[in-house]
Parts: sequence; C-alpha cells; structure tokens
Amino acid sequence: MRIFLYIVFLIATINITSADEPKTINAMEAQCEAGDLEGCDYLGFQYYKGKGVQQNYKKAATLFERACDGDHARACTKLGHMYRKGEGVEKDYKKSSDKHHIACDANIATSCLVLSVYYTNGWGVEKNLNKATNFLFKSCQIKENKYCKQVFK
Repeated sequence: MRIFLYIVFLIATINITSADEPKTINAMEAQCEAGDLEGCDYLGFQYYKGKGVQQNYKKAATLFERACDGDHARACTKLGHMYRKGEGVEKDYKKSSDKHHIACDANIATSCLVLSVYYTNGWGVEKNLNKATNFLFKSCQIKENKYCKQVFK
C-alpha cells in the first residue's frame, strides 16, 4: 500500500511540475520585460535547452544579449559560447571573446578559461601566450579546475 501511495505521489508531483512550468515561463517573461536580468538569463536558458518552450537559439541569444548588456555576467558567458558555436547568431570569435571578457572581468571562471584558449590559439584575439597564461591563472584563482593542478604544480 505504501508503494502504491508513493507512486501516486510521484505521478502527482510530475503532473504538478509540468503544469507549473508554463506559469514559470510566463513569470520569467514578465520579469525579463520588467528589466529583471536574472529572469532574462533564466528564460534564455529555457529557450536554449528547449525546456518548457520550443527550442529557439535566436530567442535565447536575444535574451542572453539583453541580460549581458545589463552586466549579467553568466548571460555573457552563455552568449559567448553561442557566438563561438554559431548558435542563433553568426559564428564570430571576436564577439565571443568580447562577451567572455565581460564575464571574466566579473570573475566567471569558465569565461577566463575560454579566453586562455582563445589567446593560445589567436581565436578572435591576437595570439598572446602571456595573456593566455594570465587568464588560465585567473580561472584557477576563481575556481580550481582539472587544468590547474596540471599547469600550476
């Protein structure tokens, strides 16, 4: 009997979650329109992943751009990745590096690590191994990743 009640509870929870998702999307749309950058970032991620809405890279990029323009650093990282991959925007390493610079300046470790790779290879920036090392070091100072231990022993 307990197992049956537990299964009923799980099914009800799944249905409630699914039913509430459009409400969350609508709430985030309203918040984004009102200037809430976190709402724009959240909504952009939903469109990027196709969660609760039909996947739409262009709409995701537009929402990330709005949040990034308002100095929402995580949105800048996401937009930088989209420019690198050409998802919803024209592939552009220069624009990608510009967005990652904004995010790295705000201490987003992932963007600092990406900039290290860009400066190592000259993607969207002039090749500069000193800058590449500095961005890698900054990334490691913010948040240690698997490369930190290998490079900075």
